[in-house]
Amino acid sequence: MRVRRPATFWVSHCISLLVSAGCVLGLVIGVLAWQLEARNTSNSVGAEDGGISAPVGDTSARLLLDDQFSGTQLDTTRWNTFLGTQGAVWNDRGLLALPYSAPNAPGSDNAAMFGPNQVSVHNGLTLTAQRNTTSYASIYPWISGVVTSSGLSLPAAGWYVQVKAKMPDMTEGTWPAIWFMPNSPTDQAPEIDLFEGGWLGANPNELMHVDFGGGRSLDPNYRDAVYDTGTDLTAGYHVYGIQYEPNKAIRYFFDGKEIFQQLASDPGGVPTGTYELLLQLQMASSETSGWHTLPTATTPSETMAIAEVQVYS
Repeated sequence: MRVRRPATFWVSHCISLLVSAGCVLGLVIGVLAWQLEARNTSNSVGAEDGGISAPVGDTSARLLLDDQFSGTQLDTTRWNTFLGTQGAVWNDRGLLALPYSAPNAPGSDNAAMFGPNQVSVHNGLTLTAQRNTTSYASIYPWISGVVTSSGLSLPAAGWYVQVKAKMPDMTEGTWPAIWFMPNSPTDQAPEIDLFEGGWLGANPNELMHVDFGGGRSLDPNYRDAVYDTGTDLTAGYHVYGIQYEPNKAIRYFFDGKEIFQQLASDPGGVPTGTYELLLQLQMASSETSGWHTLPTATTPSETMAIAEVQVYS
């Protein structure tokens, strides 16, 4: 027998259906929001995977620094945002006013000056090179980012540094660098370049230049190599490592593989000294045309992303 329901029943039933539908819709929206947040998080500089594993022979007990650049602020007790060493700002021999910096080498290989606004942190460190719109643009057509290790002196007794980074496109003049300078005016130790990008070759985005001495004009014992990694360094993060053993060896690594070494028996040997670390994104000038890619009129802004820096004693 068909029972006739009162109007109040149907009103209550409709309300229940609407509440149920609202819950389902809310659940769907929640899931979508969670997925979007996860996607955005994964796009943060350092979020591809966990921290760098300790190099062979080292343990956490010897870890002096592990900076994953979490949050949105650079730790200024560890890092400066100007180019220079020993606490001094390089300002192109007095040409630039603070907060800007540049190499003390007028008419050099460098087309970019540096400014603190080109350094940003968002769960990782980003250095950005873009067209210069400051009053110095006629001298330096680009402005970019650099950080130097102000709060940490790499010990003279030896160290191992690992940097997890993703490089910019290096086919149009970008010159990313991971390098080291003595941080005491009494140290006679030479410049050490763990990574320089933009060298000419079949695919500049796969090449890694390393050296001991910084350049032939800087050190008569200069030695270098261009290593073909066989992978696109702009497509993902890789670990660049270096081990400094005074009076013994300096060993250079790419993703854990040794690719170059400076031994005590090589010209220049392995002098003892304290060092500091520089992470830099330079742009090459036309003076580098014989060995480096060059920017063009349409070269876009580029970024060098650093997910983590580790220092072991």
